[in-house]
Amino acid sequence: MIRPGSAVGLLEVRGLTAALAAADSMAKAAPVDVRGPVRIGDGLVTLAVVGEIGAIDEALATGREAAARLGQVVAWSRIGRPEPELAAVFGWPEQPREPHPGRTTIDDGTAPTPRHSPGATGPRRPASAAGQVEGDARDG
Repeated sequence: MIRPGSAVGLLEVRGLTAALAAADSMAKAAPVDVRGPVRIGDGLVTLAVVGEIGAIDEALATGREAAARLGQVVAWSRIGRPEPELAAVFGWPEQPREPHPGRTTIDDGTAPTPRHSPGATGPRRPASAAGQVEGDARDG
């Protein structure tokens, strides 16, 4: 679902490096939620940004500049007040996440689950070649 009153911006570029540079610059330039990348094929990658209309315009402008430096900008579009069910087309979650105050988020929908949670069971210690656990400076 897309929050009422939000806008969606789409940026399609050629090349994953150009897409990542665009996503980074969009996230830093405006208070938007960056979604994607959606790999189309033949090197095409589409990114989406969700937020207020002014923020979308600013993010798309900076994203286009960053992508053009490293690859090719193929297309871009801004959709003001999109149909809420548009999120299903992209496979976005039903309920939007609450944004962190003053921060932007990048969500590709495929974030891996952390294999270790620091503090939950203490520090992680790498296994040696013999299968034993190596100690750290705090072992004493």
